[in-house]
Amino acid sequence: MNSQEFTENRDLWFKASDGWREMACPVAKRKLVLLVPHPDDEIFGCAGLLQEWAPEASETLIIYVTAGEASHGYVDADEQAGLARIRRAESQHALEALQLGTPVRVWELNIPDSKVKSFEAQLEEKLRLELDARSIVIAPYYDDGHTDHNAVGECARNLAAKIGFEVHFYPIWLWFWSAPTAQTEPKGFRKLPMSRPQQARKSQAIHCFESQITMNASGSAVIPEEFLRHYKSLPFEVLVH
Repeated sequence: MNSQEFTENRDLWFKASDGWREMACPVAKRKLVLLVPHPDDEIFGCAGLLQEWAPEASETLIIYVTAGEASHGYVDADEQAGLARIRRAESQHALEALQLGTPVRVWELNIPDSKVKSFEAQLEEKLRLELDARSIVIAPYYDDGHTDHNAVGECARNLAAKIGFEVHFYPIWLWFWSAPTAQTEPKGFRKLPMSRPQQARKSQAIHCFESQITMNASGSAVIPEEFLRHYKSLPFEVLVH
């Protein structure tokens, strides 16, 4: 998708968001679990949510499903391992930039990047160790347009039906390839407004992901400039219920 198409889609989503209700914090001393397909998704999709909800939770757990080692297309195992270490460190620095003021527990599953769909059974088995009916689970949108995001979101949706926990979904790539239609069910979308200080901390956290936003030898970055502008300027975050 080119820049103009993305801008047109984003503008349509902004217009649709006028009709979305604001999302109240449902945590109330319950366990908050954030499922993250790749390091950086937790910041692009949930930095404001973490700032608002983590202090209210009895516990906050961030589960990194993959280490994001496939983002640069490396084939060599040592290069992939090195990139995984970099991305884990970037996420740690980004969480520190949010200044949450409350402990956050991190669990790294190390499922292969770009192959989550093939490991859904293992993913479900691991998630069952941490989730129960009182958990509040935040997962990537199951129709986000990225195979790993879709797989993690679908796993969370299936587990919610089996276990009975409350689950909400955050889109990341949806704005790039989709425009709001009757099929996207905008009535299920909610927005979580961010204060100016929360937006500023989110923007600072985004800049921690140098491996993803810095130009490489080919003159491009993993994350498109339009994507960065969108998330640095967005005054609210979006959840799908």
